[in-house]
Amino acid sequence: MEPRLLTPSTPEIRVRALTSGGEIALRLEWVDAAVNGTPGPGAFLDGCAIQIARAIEASPPDPQMGQAGRPVDIAFWRADRSAREVPRRRER
Repeated sequence: MEPRLLTPSTPEIRVRALTSGGEIALRLEWVDAAVNGTPGPGAFLDGCAIQIARAIEASPPDPQMGQAGRPVDIAFWRADRSAREVPRRRER
């Protein structure tokens, strides 16, 4: 069985990007009625990951951490790691 989530848990994400030509910054925003930023037993924290292929090809590498011969870079964010530095806005 392949570990693929075919039905997304977040139906829509707004992505904004800024680049210098050699580096990229991404800002992701999504609507989330529940604030899940405190770790604990059985807690499923808010988080996201971005996967970027290291080479531009006609078809992207597999979404589960790339594949042999087709490396990717992955950045991972979790709500509890940045909650002290960047407080979350509550949607109105």
